[in-house]
Amino acid sequence: SKDEAEGGISDPFAGFESGHVGSEVDFYLQWDVLSDLSLSARIGFFFPGSAYSDDDVRPFYSFSTTFSF
Repeated sequence: SKDEAEGGISDPFAGFESGHVGSEVDFYLQWDVLSDLSLSARIGFFFPGSAYSDDDVRPFYSFSTTFSF
């Protein structure tokens, strides 16, 4: 949410003056394969609010590997 409906946000696709930017749900999985190796998978779904003309759900993905030494 924005503090004021006329206020700006960093997303140039939010073209409407509305305080409701949207909501998001995130899921993640982390697996410690070894004591010094871990894998991580994350997925998030953004549900645009009335500040956007497009109301399609936007998925975001992230996969990472960490090796500690």
